[in-house]
Amino acid sequence: MEKFAFQSMTWPENEEENLLYMRTDGEIARSKESSCVLLKKGNYCQLDTYFNSMSTGKWKKYTNVENLLVDVSIKGRGVIRVCFLERVDIKQVLWESEWSGNGELKELPCKISIPDNGMLYLEFEASEDYTEFRNFTFSTNIEKRREIKLSAVICTYKREQDIQRTLTAVIEEIYQNAASPLREKLRIFVSDNGKTLPPSEVPQIQIEKNKNLGGAGGFTRGIMESLKNTEFPATHIVLMDDDAIIRPHILERTWCFLSLLKEKFSQHTIAGALLNQKFPYIQFESGAQWNQGKVKILKNQLDLRKQKNLLWNECEDDPIEYSGWWYSCIPVSTIKRIGLPLPLFVHRDDVEYGLRMERRFITLNGIGIWHEPYINKLPGSAEYYDVRNLAVINAIHYPQMNARQMNFKMLKWMLGNVYRCRYRYVQMNMKGVRDFCKGVQWMLQAEGDVVHKELGQYNYKLISKEKLYGYHGLQKENFELREDTSEIKISAKEMIKYVLTFNGVFLPNKRPDIIVLRPYGNERKIYRRKEIVYVDSDGMCLCVQRSLKEIVKCYKEVFTGLIRFNRVYKKAAEGYRKDFKKLIEWEEWEKRLGI
Repeated sequence: MEKFAFQSMTWPENEEENLLYMRTDGEIARSKESSCVLLKKGNYCQLDTYFNSMSTGKWKKYTNVENLLVDVSIKGRGVIRVCFLERVDIKQVLWESEWSGNGELKELPCKISIPDNGMLYLEFEASEDYTEFRNFTFSTNIEKRREIKLSAVICTYKREQDIQRTLTAVIEEIYQNAASPLREKLRIFVSDNGKTLPPSEVPQIQIEKNKNLGGAGGFTRGIMESLKNTEFPATHIVLMDDDAIIRPHILERTWCFLSLLKEKFSQHTIAGALLNQKFPYIQFESGAQWNQGKVKILKNQLDLRKQKNLLWNECEDDPIEYSGWWYSCIPVSTIKRIGLPLPLFVHRDDVEYGLRMERRFITLNGIGIWHEPYINKLPGSAEYYDVRNLAVINAIHYPQMNARQMNFKMLKWMLGNVYRCRYRYVQMNMKGVRDFCKGVQWMLQAEGDVVHKELGQYNYKLISKEKLYGYHGLQKENFELREDTSEIKISAKEMIKYVLTFNGVFLPNKRPDIIVLRPYGNERKIYRRKEIVYVDSDGMCLCVQRSLKEIVKCYKEVFTGLIRFNRVYKKAAEGYRKDFKKLIEWEEWEKRLGI
């Protein structure tokens, strides 16, 4: 039997993240060489947290872990407790003892069977001053574990600093760390769509200049290069965003979990959660449902500092239909079974690929990255891809959908932009409709980078928020992004006016002329406003004014275009369903990428 350590102590990088890792009244001391919690007599360290607790239900269901061994490293003396939380109000102490140590890892004399659904964690209370809590590991005795090798693929376009941040962390904490289980089990491939990165001096990291075919092209190139690498036959490919904050211990946690995975779950993808970069303790998404285009974000806006949310986060009440490619660990066997991604350039490529996986996803507390949620960014050219790719995905995966149903989805999307006074986005929406109608043969022949460049003529020019200070009395505080979950209650009479007047465009101003909103702020706040300023997470602004002339123009373009869409949808959809596999063939991707 082999003693295999599958979870070790992880540490916060800054004070704002502390409660994602531990609860303590001691002092956290962190350095590259060592980390510990410095405790006085009576001080405690409690690990019922997102990164340091163990979700027993998930580990018991998906892995071969049956027994639990606990090793602890302390310098000094104190009381150690192994605790289990089934519900917030039901806490059990599974083992408790006075314990002393000299800083080395020592196994606790306790044998623990894995409890059913809940959270298992350690508590430590110092019995003397100057005690240091340094580390712990959860291990199991196992006869045989899976041989796992990870190939991490990062797609980037001129984000040199972001890439360097991620690669430096991996080099220091994995490749230069003899204790890391991933030291010989990880390779990194960077698809450099902007062709601005120098070659890597680290042999485990490969940087390949790539034709700019968006995220779909970059990730596909990385997948292809990983599959061709016979010297390092990866079992799983991890797709990661270039601007995401990814801690190396997340990759290690993923590898450990996969090493113990039961065979019947070998085709499942590990879906990393998206944590809000601005508010690092808030989870924006942990898996999602497509719902034919009416997206449902799962476990949205959870405060991961709270025990009840950590317990609920592990409940598998809603099946996952896709996971975002900010962090998605896909078995190579799955890729060989379902093929390469569709060439959708950006947006919804992860959706389509996820639908092909047939709901085989696993999420886990402790596997998550930080990224700016898309709702905090102005969509720009994404307005084209969102509409075109929506139609393509539904055509392929939902043959029961008819033209009338798709027309309604298209109309609802575009009217949303009309209500938000973002009229040029409607033009991009309609180009997406027209290009979908050209059919799968057009997608086979179209140059994705050329199409993307053409979208520039429809887009708005953004300006920095600093240039708007003083504009109509706006000040710096007006541009501060805040979480906006408020609902605006209006009467039935007002609602009728809201719908029939396109959010008040036919009515005179009744409220202050100008308002500053987040990119996807509540559209009812725009009602009867003359001018709107949208500010994104980067401090870039889009200024728009309501215009009856633009409303009429959009109205004519939308309804003329959707009449044609209704006429050709059935034939176009049948073509996508029949021939979409041509788009994902290896040879076709080689041709598209020029390799």
